Amino acid sequence: MNERLARLAGAGAVLPACAALLAGAAHDGAAQAAARPPPEPHRQGAPAEPAAPPPAFEPGTVVVDANGARIGTVASLAEGASGPIVVLKIDDKLVGAPQSSLSLVGKTAVSARSKAQILRAADVPD
Repeated sequence: MNERLARLAGAGAVLPACAALLAGAAHDGAAQAAARPPPEPHRQGAPAEPAAPPPAFEPGTVVVDANGARIGTVASLAEGASGPIVVLKIDDKLVGAPQSSLSLVGKTAVSARSKAQILRAADVPD
């Protein structure tokens, strides 16, 4: 920009005073840019949110399937080899189900699996 301005000023197209004024403004802009604090470094993604605690299943909680059909009740909680287990009482049988397959809706536990699927996974005849 300054080279073009100098050519125009030298060719008589711009008054020398205007050229000096514009050159000074360009210099002031560079000085202001130098005085600004550097931008903050770019951060990848937002900070991770802490994991939500698992639902608090309590003994006696009614368990239903996704269609609302009653499966049984929560008998107890245990720790299995692959994570937390909810022990369900289904037709007087105790059956373990991964806690991750259940969600708490109000005071009712909702299973992602049907009663037959839970019994089959536990090798219990239904």
